[in-house]
Amino acid sequence: MVVNRALTYVNSSTPLKIIENEINLDTCYNDKEIVVKIHAAAFNPVDFMLHDFANKWLVGSKTKTIGRDYAGVIVKVGKQVSKEWAVGDKVCGLFDAYFNEQGAMRDYLVFDPESSRTRLLCKIPEFQNPEHNDFVLGASWPLVFSTALQGFTEFGQKFGPESNVLVLGAGTSVGWYVAKIAKELFKVNSVVGTCSAASVERCSSCDICIDYKKEDVPLRLKEVISNQLQGQKFDLIYDCAGYNDLLPHIDDYLKPKSENSQYINIPGKVKYQFDGHNKGFLWKNITSMLRPHTSFNYHLLQIYTTRKTPPKFYEFLEIATKKDGYFNPPIDSVYSLDQYHYAEEKIKKALTYLNACTPLEVTKNEIDLDLRYKNEEIVVKVHSAAFNSSDFTLHDFGSKWLLEPAPKTIGRDFSGVIVRTGKNVSKEWSVGDTVCGLFNKDDEQGAMRDYSIFDTKSPEIQLLCKIPEFKNEDYDGFVLEASWPLVFSIALQGFTEFGQKFGPESNVLVLGAGTSVGWYVAKIAKDLFKLKFVSGACSKEFAERRFNRLGGYHAGGCDSCVFFDWEDHL
Repeated sequence: MVVNRALTYVNSSTPLKIIENEINLDTCYNDKEIVVKIHAAAFNPVDFMLHDFANKWLVGSKTKTIGRDYAGVIVKVGKQVSKEWAVGDKVCGLFDAYFNEQGAMRDYLVFDPESSRTRLLCKIPEFQNPEHNDFVLGASWPLVFSTALQGFTEFGQKFGPESNVLVLGAGTSVGWYVAKIAKELFKVNSVVGTCSAASVERCSSCDICIDYKKEDVPLRLKEVISNQLQGQKFDLIYDCAGYNDLLPHIDDYLKPKSENSQYINIPGKVKYQFDGHNKGFLWKNITSMLRPHTSFNYHLLQIYTTRKTPPKFYEFLEIATKKDGYFNPPIDSVYSLDQYHYAEEKIKKALTYLNACTPLEVTKNEIDLDLRYKNEEIVVKVHSAAFNSSDFTLHDFGSKWLLEPAPKTIGRDFSGVIVRTGKNVSKEWSVGDTVCGLFNKDDEQGAMRDYSIFDTKSPEIQLLCKIPEFKNEDYDGFVLEASWPLVFSIALQGFTEFGQKFGPESNVLVLGAGTSVGWYVAKIAKDLFKLKFVSGACSKEFAERRFNRLGGYHAGGCDSCVFFDWEDHL
């Protein structure tokens, strides 16, 4: 028996921690698997992104091990494993399993070399680096090299001595590989990189380096194109840092689309403190994929890795070793497993956000009602808004990587009075109208605010209508109208979406008839579709509290109720 430590988490709300368990090296693998004693594993920003994406509702309650890139020694080999692998082999690779019990940051990794999870598995070359041992170097390259190479091979471009490449974030690990690959594998004419003075040594493969902290990058690039590149723009812009200031005037920097030029973005608009401005977050880039740029080839790189190590890596390694004397990729720092928190802190320093970790709070700001809205918009003074359970679920799903780092207003169902209308708004709506509806977007606007501003024709506004006169002794019209949009729509959808026909011979059972949606389901079944019999299950307490005035225990439109908190009724 040996101790197998692992750096683990359960979901995004649980911190990383080291756990230990004992495994039997003689029985922990099957005939198709090998056991690798891990000597080094690499942290990449994506590892922490995956941790932050691990919403408790999606990934379950089992322990997950962080990390993908690893290097170590094979200590056990199954009977059916290829003769290519033997005990004592030094290997490295990428373990491509998301939210899995196994991961790179553990003492022993057990896997099938032929599995789809096993990527880039190879024997570790002799790197001959005086600063780092072969295990550290072996764990350093799989993900970042593959990412860099993918941008050169995926979109059918041909590179040669007339090509120019711009690397935004050349001081990053991926940026270092991009510049090296461009210059030494594809022999391009010129590589221009942006980096800070602190990382300029990493940009040795760049012909020109621009310090983004001291120089106006767009202006400096125009000068480079005009002078050093003799008017030739870039064939490839490889954005490794989430820098977006070139996009509004991309034609000034990128060759025409007809020449198959490409703009490749790795981090999207996630802020890596590339400059002092907030560049937005990944959600913007996901939506940009749905509404792609048409004037140029733009790609948010969907990173994938091959099962076999690409020949280009060995070619790259040979060239890099000949030029520099040894393989010398950028490695920020090396820590023992017990010191993982130092590495975690370094990577996370670059990330800022507002997200599900932030509690709800009331904020105040002043707005000028005469200036705040557009010609297509109306301003509604909200009098009532409804909380639904889904509002808090959305808050819990508010991953820091998906949402922009700006406050969001909770709530979807609202009712109120129109106080301003834009010039282009339909005559259907006018100042003084009492209205209700549903916000279908998670952003700054939402139901729980004093004033909501929106385009009445926007798909983000649903069920907008004028409030009828209600005769209710308990609640005014605003409260009643804010109560129905989401729950009624959900209840009705179940009767209309799947092609069923209901009539006087139909029967319906409503489990949870005492919930808001359940109440509407029962009422719709009985009063709209005139069903023969509606039976509901709810608590006796709820039925007594809400429906005793109907005579007997009836939850809304139910003909009979089963009380699930009474054992003899179940």
